[in-house]
Amino acid sequence: MNQLFTFILLLLNLSGTFTKYIYVDQKMGWLQAQSYCRQNYTDLAPVSTKKDVNKLKQLSSNVNHSIWIGLRNSTMDQIFTCILLLMRLFGTFTKYVHVNDRMNWPQAQSYCQQHYTDLAPVSNDKDDNKLQQLSSNVNHCIWIGLVRNCSNRTQWLWSGGGVASTFFWRPGEPNDFNGNEDGGCVWNKMWNDEKLQNQKTFFCYGAVVVKEKKTWEEALEYCREHHDDLASVASETEMLLIQKELSKHNTTEHVWIGLRFLAGDWLLVDGQEMDYEAWGEEGKPSCSHAKIKCGALQVTGGYKAVWDANDCEERLHFICY
Repeated sequence: MNQLFTFILLLLNLSGTFTKYIYVDQKMGWLQAQSYCRQNYTDLAPVSTKKDVNKLKQLSSNVNHSIWIGLRNSTMDQIFTCILLLMRLFGTFTKYVHVNDRMNWPQAQSYCQQHYTDLAPVSNDKDDNKLQQLSSNVNHCIWIGLVRNCSNRTQWLWSGGGVASTFFWRPGEPNDFNGNEDGGCVWNKMWNDEKLQNQKTFFCYGAVVVKEKKTWEEALEYCREHHDDLASVASETEMLLIQKELSKHNTTEHVWIGLRFLAGDWLLVDGQEMDYEAWGEEGKPSCSHAKIKCGALQVTGGYKAVWDANDCEERLHFICY
């Protein structure tokens, strides 16, 4: 990956002990950045602990692009391990869209299904934090894809499919006031149940099927240039939503997703945790072959899909958000 990024370096004091990181706001290739750091300081920055990660976050809180660190896999011809790791640490995924038009819950659901994929599911606290970032200036509760199961009012479902299992209710919620609060909304990272007919702005979830055949790395680059990222599949509901999009298209038998084998394990390159996995019958691959390190969905008729490890140089369709 011949790209230019700014970078973070490591500075040692005279005794050779760790002192601090320095962010260099000049764009260079990885080798140029390495040479610059060794000539003017000590080296490109290593990342060993969570404390290191937090320092890097503080240094680059206002940066909206990838930043080189001192990570390189010498067995790979192209240096992009460091990019993927840093994207994971900083969690830059933006699969959500805040629609600033007020609608009731069924209208919002219809709008999202027509213009994006569906009303937004929330799988974990990282998702909840992202919604907060997207709506920091909003002072009302915003619809998400959470709806009460009409046949079991103690159970909540996601609009895109699947049973909700992680919740961020405000204290005292859900209270089902007057027995008709069947929709879920979020404000300041806390959820309320409200009447479906209430008018609110809302969050949509959007997945985009790209029917251009590219290698995994080319697909990643395309998604980050034209959309936001190569799509992850972080929950059962997100799998159902992506399958829904795939059902609208005739695609290659496999389609690339943002799943990559790095540093001895599989990770989602948009920074989400691997709380959900959907490997096929053979289970999670150990990746003994050097090239079989990129994740794809194995699609059958556009309706069913499981994860599979593929040759990163294979040219496939892919999914962005």
